[in-house]
Amino acid sequence: MRRGKMTERILERALIEVLNMSLTASVVILAVFAARLLLKRAPRIFSYALWAVVLFRLLCPVSFSAPLSLLGALRNEAGSGGRMEYIAEDIGYQMNPELHLPAQSINESVNEAVNSSLPQGNPAGSVNPMQLILFAAGIVWGLGMAVLMLYSVISLVRLKRRLGGAVRESERIYRFSGKGSPFVCGILRPRIYLPAHLAPQEERYIRLHEEIHIRRRDPLLRALAWLAVMIHWFNPLVWAAFHFSGRDMEMACDEAVIKEMGAGVKKAYSESLLAMASGKGISRGIPLAFGEGDTGSRIRNVLRYRRPKRLLAAGIAAACILLAVWLLANPAKDSQAVYYGVVQYSFLGGTNDLLVEIPRSGGVSIPDAERVTFHTGAEIDSLEAGNLVKITFPRGVIPGILESYPGSFTEDAESIEVMGQGGFRLSYEGADQYLMALPFELAPEAEQGDTLEIWHDGNFGREILASVPVLSVDDVNNNFWIALSTEQTEAFLQEYGLGIECRLVPLTPEEARSEETMEQAEEPEVLTKELLAGGSVPDGVYQIFIRSISRSLEAVDFYVVDFWDMEEDGPLPALPFVDYCAYLVNQEMNTLRYEAVTFDEFADAVSGGLSRMNVPCTITIQDGLITRAEVDSAWYGDGITYEPFIRDTGYEELQERLGMTGEELLEAYYTLDSTQQADISESRGTETAEIYTGNTGDGDSGLVLLKNRDGELLYSMSAHTSRAGWNSIYLGTDGENDFITTIHAEDRDTYGEYRYQVFRLGAYGQILQAAGSSFSWNLEENSRPNEENLRQWTDGLRQYLENSRLLLSTQDGEIRTSGTSMEMLSLEEYSVLYGK
Repeated sequence: MRRGKMTERILERALIEVLNMSLTASVVILAVFAARLLLKRAPRIFSYALWAVVLFRLLCPVSFSAPLSLLGALRNEAGSGGRMEYIAEDIGYQMNPELHLPAQSINESVNEAVNSSLPQGNPAGSVNPMQLILFAAGIVWGLGMAVLMLYSVISLVRLKRRLGGAVRESERIYRFSGKGSPFVCGILRPRIYLPAHLAPQEERYIRLHEEIHIRRRDPLLRALAWLAVMIHWFNPLVWAAFHFSGRDMEMACDEAVIKEMGAGVKKAYSESLLAMASGKGISRGIPLAFGEGDTGSRIRNVLRYRRPKRLLAAGIAAACILLAVWLLANPAKDSQAVYYGVVQYSFLGGTNDLLVEIPRSGGVSIPDAERVTFHTGAEIDSLEAGNLVKITFPRGVIPGILESYPGSFTEDAESIEVMGQGGFRLSYEGADQYLMALPFELAPEAEQGDTLEIWHDGNFGREILASVPVLSVDDVNNNFWIALSTEQTEAFLQEYGLGIECRLVPLTPEEARSEETMEQAEEPEVLTKELLAGGSVPDGVYQIFIRSISRSLEAVDFYVVDFWDMEEDGPLPALPFVDYCAYLVNQEMNTLRYEAVTFDEFADAVSGGLSRMNVPCTITIQDGLITRAEVDSAWYGDGITYEPFIRDTGYEELQERLGMTGEELLEAYYTLDSTQQADISESRGTETAEIYTGNTGDGDSGLVLLKNRDGELLYSMSAHTSRAGWNSIYLGTDGENDFITTIHAEDRDTYGEYRYQVFRLGAYGQILQAAGSSFSWNLEENSRPNEENLRQWTDGLRQYLENSRLLLSTQDGEIRTSGTSMEMLSLEEYSVLYGK
């Protein structure tokens, strides 16, 4: 499917390129026709030379820019990259597609009529009507070229058969039998074909005429002209140009013969032309062979031809050169500043204002603009964090950027276009490197450690812009992170939506497991008392446990470095916040989604949990100041917090303790109780959950082994009746995806804790966490949670249990593998949650 989409995109882009070239060439063709009228009495070599400009416009999409330009005089705007662009490359994706016909200032009504007839975009559909039209037109265009190419081949084959008996007389002179008109055929090694019976005087004229064709490279130019016709077959002006350029070529060659042999041969030469016209035109209708044609016009031109004076000829030549430059040049493009960047939050001084992060310029305040639109043309009310934007300033305006944080443009923008939406993020890391977050839609199956190939349109077709590893995956914000150089980042931002394609090279199973092990090891450092005793804390990321925050000093003034350390040797040095510190608090109960808050809001969130526990906080320290502070839960005061996933290693620990392999362990101590089929991983096919029960000598226990369709173990879970608390494992579904829910509970009547995890598996057993949370209480310390918050927490778990079935449980000290209705909370004055 990807290859089909790419083919469709290439065909669409090629058609738009050809249409733009054809429209430009049409203007030039009309100009050359007008020039031919003015040059009617001048030697035909001047008219013939002007057709070379038309040929260039038909075959080359780019040209130079100059202040003097026919297209500029018609008020056409210069395109990008030396191209004239009347039809935008992304017209198929625009909600309000429009094109700009040449000389639109003269034909505004025609331009408006054409644009009003174009179909509007369909935001609810998978494709726009304009995309379908372009694809269908591309197919027709390709078929037209194929037909003309086939015609060219067939006509050449037929000519070769007719000339099968032609006799070679010299290096490039061939004689064919019977009557017929002489002609030249061939491109790189052209040959002159002459009829068998020619009067000596006629042959002299004709041979000289054909030799001049070859000296001037007319066969090659004619072949290129026919190539242009095949590409632009739908344009009648191109057919007319092909015909009249052929006439001018023949007349210019006739004039060259008269110039070499003298004016005295005009009559005899005209008689030879007339004689050849009476012969059968063997090459007629064959594009790559040309001979005598339009005899009447040629004879009239020969008889009235007079060699111009040198001064007059020089003047005409100079005029034609200036005219050619005027026709070849694109309009000089007014300087128009364009910036590309990503919209994101500032976090400056605790605020969460939006700014745009621009490579090489840093964070810049979003400028005022005349209009803010999607790249499709649809207008929008405001920008959002995660937008990839193109900021365009008025022509001739070169804005400055004030050096501050955030910076600010000195001028208002003309437009801001949203080129992409979702989870885009950009962060400069120094050393010519940017960290960039891309939305999952660019690579839906991205996993940490995979290789991401970014392809774009290079100078020689599709090329790799960058091949980089996926650094991390953020399931909460639906994006993943990569690192690019500054140059690569700029190219990605500029070309996004215009040919950028992301291809994923997944990890092997061994690489995936290795990456997950490394990820689990990358925890924040512990800020030890030894580090603090040194007087200055080294730059880094640390975890501390806050007891109080000083609002007047804006610092953490009382904290511990060990969660369970209730006794202090003495106060630890205060840790002040930098003025522009980023304060982040997770407002969710069972997922991790940080929100930017002010210092006061951060202090409130931390203070709410101080009556119950030392609040854990991850801090980033630079130059002795906290530049970033993260708290995983705003609900510590109610004993509620997000729980990161911790892998269950009980099955592996059993094998290590007993010195057995997994198969030996199951055979010796466990019995297969049941199996369940479900799609709980990103690998192909259906997975199997094998539920085992047994006893290794220290009490009843159970195992749940999750295997892929090939029987390979993806993940294992365990439960034991003699362990503290009890565990339950469920298999659930939300109608679209299956998932696993695990619950661990310790209920000591007056205190306890409940924890749960909801997850799926990656293709090789990686954990894809959907939710994780814990709730703890201690009635002896009179720490009673808010009833409404407790209901919200239990409702969060209930939604996963409603469509779940039990796989394994050790509740009440008994192994269960089915059919349980369990009481999960039993607190005075609080609701009771029942699982199914």
